[in-house]
Amino acid sequence: MSADLLCLLSSFPCAPGSSLLPNLRVLSWPGGSDDVFPFIRFFLPPTLLCLNFPGEYWPVCKQTFMSFLHIHCPHLKEFSSTPPPLDAADCISDFIIKAEHLASIDCGIPNEAAMKHLMSKSSIRYLTIDMPDDDQYEPAEDIHLPAIEKFSLRAHRLDQASEFMQQIKLGPVSVDFLLGDVALAPFIWGFFDQLSNSLDHDKLEILKYSIEGIVDN
Repeated sequence: MSADLLCLLSSFPCAPGSSLLPNLRVLSWPGGSDDVFPFIRFFLPPTLLCLNFPGEYWPVCKQTFMSFLHIHCPHLKEFSSTPPPLDAADCISDFIIKAEHLASIDCGIPNEAAMKHLMSKSSIRYLTIDMPDDDQYEPAEDIHLPAIEKFSLRAHRLDQASEFMQQIKLGPVSVDFLLGDVALAPFIWGFFDQLSNSLDHDKLEILKYSIEGIVDN
């Protein structure tokens, strides 16, 4: 959506604190430029349930907006985004801590404070972790998330996935691993042996292990 069109739409009467689309429940906003992103405030009703930021650009205005998202959308249940750059990751983690009703998160890898916070949230049911290729993230230790029903982990290398799973315990029904490399069989066996300590076998019904390049071909 162009900035000119957004400017035109936002010129329609709209009371403070209200939205041009008061019945909107799902919003995907790929525009991340400094000119376009500020118009998002006209499309955020308090009843919004699902928000997706697929764009890779995170200007300062977008990061600042995340500080107030829990106020604009107090009932938000699903939040997803393209994994943000390192300098923007903390604003997403801060939002996760402030949000009250999140049930689904897919936004890179939250920092340790956010992961610890999720341990106390019974509302979280779906969690996707997308690990950065450069390993620039804050590792969390001793994370227990028994309420998670579906867990997905995307990593560029098996050793990344293995290191992360060493520090987490889950009780999901469904687990999905998507890796970017083809590891040798002994390392794969070792990874699955490790999962015996990370996953509750009594609850697990679906386990998927995929290689990204093979999936694409």
